[in-house]
Amino acid sequence: MARPKKDDAPDLRDTHELSAGIIDRLTCPAGVLKAFLRDKDVTGLRVRVTARGAKSFVFEAKLNGKAISRTLGGYPLMTIEEAKAQARELARMVKNHKQDPREVERQQEASKAAQVEAEKAQSRTVGDLWPQYLEEGKPKRRPAWKPRYRADIILMSSPGGIKKVRGHGFTRVGPLYPLMAMPLTQINEDTLKAWHENEAKQGADYAARALMIFRGFLRWAASKPEYRSLVNRAAGSAPAILDTLPSTKANKRKDCLEAAQLPGWFAGADTLGNRTIATYLKALVLTGARREEMAGLRWEDVDFRWSRLTLADKVNDTRVIPLSPYLAQLLATLPRVTTED
Repeated sequence: MARPKKDDAPDLRDTHELSAGIIDRLTCPAGVLKAFLRDKDVTGLRVRVTARGAKSFVFEAKLNGKAISRTLGGYPLMTIEEAKAQARELARMVKNHKQDPREVERQQEASKAAQVEAEKAQSRTVGDLWPQYLEEGKPKRRPAWKPRYRADIILMSSPGGIKKVRGHGFTRVGPLYPLMAMPLTQINEDTLKAWHENEAKQGADYAARALMIFRGFLRWAASKPEYRSLVNRAAGSAPAILDTLPSTKANKRKDCLEAAQLPGWFAGADTLGNRTIATYLKALVLTGARREEMAGLRWEDVDFRWSRLTLADKVNDTRVIPLSPYLAQLLATLPRVTTED
């Protein structure tokens, strides 16, 4: 038998001591898509060549009667020494531990992906969730937030610096804005207490309302399975914070009109020069309705025939209250602007 020449393609039927020269001479036989050159030194190590001439190191073995294959790297970017080292490690994995290298790799990739997601979750801030909260955090049993409450949420989380619609100057930073940059995992009793004490210096009542709004955010976040592990729902209800809130009893005594003050209230409303606003202020006193309830009153909610008003209630969908003759007379003098206009 004639001895093959040095520039002849290697015989794929035999094993070979891998070298740069023999791999460079490796070609794919005509009529096939790919072929393999077996290494003589490391069992399972192959050099794959395609019909287009691309070459790669491949490890092949059998596990539980099934053939498994894994690409190690392309030649010449991967060296022969590197390919042999990887192939030996995979061979030990298959022989000694009965493990499929592909499954091990998938598990490792899944573990890395889970680690990345965990790190991403740990760095997720309040501000990252805030737009979603504005979209989904409406109260139960209601289609949406009341406009005034939603406006308060947006205002209190605003960075400020916006030109005022009324008056001069720019809006100030909202009390909730400093919390927007904080990771959810760092919102605890201590951080909230420090934040609230700082905001209370600007106004105790305003800071207390901001805290109540933020507690609503924590409840919403804790109700989401994807955020539950990141949120300390009880942080805003810690005694160390609640004990510093201003008392509401004194405010209730001040936030009311006495009988002797009613003539002045009605006279003052009449001097505003706006009949609609004047009627609105008088209706608040006559009915005891909340500001948002009366501001949202529509003509279809006024029943002049049966002398009653239908208001959007804070708890239930609606509630009906009596319409006094005097208030009915005031409402009858207002211009009829319907929701279709």
